[in-house]
Amino acid sequence: FTTITLSTTDKGGLTIVVGGTVDRVEEYPDGSIAIIDVKTAKSAASAPAAEANLQLKAYQLAFRHGVLGDAVAAATTLHSAGLLYPRVSSKDAPYSVRTQSAMDATALNDFADTVIAMGVAMHSERFSGPEDAPTPTGKRDLETTWVRIPEVSSHD
Repeated sequence: FTTITLSTTDKGGLTIVVGGTVDRVEEYPDGSIAIIDVKTAKSAASAPAAEANLQLKAYQLAFRHGVLGDAVAAATTLHSAGLLYPRVSSKDAPYSVRTQSAMDATALNDFADTVIAMGVAMHSERFSGPEDAPTPTGKRDLETTWVRIPEVSSHD
């Protein structure tokens, strides 16, 4: 189990901890690594969905923070992150893989800022997300991910 701790000085110095378990790490001959998440779904995500996958982005952030453990501590380059579907064959193999490109420093910083913003929003006294989910765009963001459930929350 891996955790990433992000801190923010605004909102009272909130500390945000994100945790998870990486299923597989593969090392390439050049020493770079790929982080793999094994999925059991009967259909594979689209290539754009894999590029936008928040779980893979979190794993990339964990790699950047050096918290994936001793086995990958020497690796300095992330080749990619990917979703492996062992139950979904492709034309070339009895499985399918959807890849997320390695994020550069700017993209990783932007993602960390997004995680911090989510943590701050969830930590606040009130969270009044939309009652009705917006039309899905295929992109996950704060508005389409967090829908307020009237039975358990209110504007009061």
